[in-house]
Amino acid sequence: MAAYYALLVALTLLAALAILYVQTVGVMYQRMTRHVYAAAQHLEDLHGTGGGDAVANEIRRTLADELNAEGEIYLQVDPQGRVRAGNLDHAPALTAGEAVREVMRAAKPVRAYLVSRLLPDGSRIVVGRDLRDQENLESLVGHASAATGLVALVLLVGGTFVFRLELDRSIARLRRVAARVGAGDLAQRMEVSATEDEFGLLHRDVNDMLDRMQLLMDGVRHVSDTIAHNLRTPLTRVMLRLRRVEREGATAAECKTAIGESLHDLEELTRTFEKLLQIAEAETGARRRSFEAVELNRIADEALEFYGAVAEAQCASLEHHLGAWAAEGKSLTTNKTR
Repeated sequence: MAAYYALLVALTLLAALAILYVQTVGVMYQRMTRHVYAAAQHLEDLHGTGGGDAVANEIRRTLADELNAEGEIYLQVDPQGRVRAGNLDHAPALTAGEAVREVMRAAKPVRAYLVSRLLPDGSRIVVGRDLRDQENLESLVGHASAATGLVALVLLVGGTFVFRLELDRSIARLRRVAARVGAGDLAQRMEVSATEDEFGLLHRDVNDMLDRMQLLMDGVRHVSDTIAHNLRTPLTRVMLRLRRVEREGATAAECKTAIGESLHDLEELTRTFEKLLQIAEAETGARRRSFEAVELNRIADEALEFYGAVAEAQCASLEHHLGAWAAEGKSLTTNKTR
């Protein structure tokens, strides 16, 4: 994840630097080319109205005003190839069109952007711009972009490292709690921060899940304790009866009575186990047997019988009354799984 975010930031940085380059170097280059084209078009129009002398005078006037004199390039060549006006030592090998050429100006080589126009009388005009300022700007923007990229790379690596550490720290807390819960310590909880970030919400959801798990486990323990108690009481009665008749001198009638009562208690235990299986099937959604009608007063009787031992142990008694429904003769049936 940290590597993906680092790649995304790097691509964003490259896009930003590309936009910066286009908005500086590219725009400046376009402005220069438009200026050169406009100057060449002006001289060509001037030749159509005033002839070659007017063009020569315009070039001399433009170069004499000393505005951008170091960067401007003008040249007028007659049909025989002789220089009539301009600041180049000789005409470049460019008949018409545009190109980037190295020309000689004041006996010094200069790399320039040139636009050449062939006039109707066979003469030529060349208008251009020294590219040193443009190249200096490109170099400046390039070095600035390189420095920005280097600083951004250092920050990116550092930020990725910090992001990875923070991610590992948050995940490590979750793993520690999960390991302790897996070992049986359901009291463990995640520390919830005040910030509502993704990990804060995750920690809160994990705590809610652990609270629910602990509640379910407490319920299971309670049910287990209840089942153990309800099973222990009838089993204790069966054991006491059998021990009484086990001694010497017990009559056949006493043995028969003890065996009958013990069988009754064991049958009750069998029904209890059957009910537990029915509850388990209902909770898991399994329905291995069909539905049938059952009387509600029987359910009440069975519940009273099931919890009778608990009430007896607490010196209490349970009883129920059918009430108005039975008096009116209405049905007390519903559906349940058996």
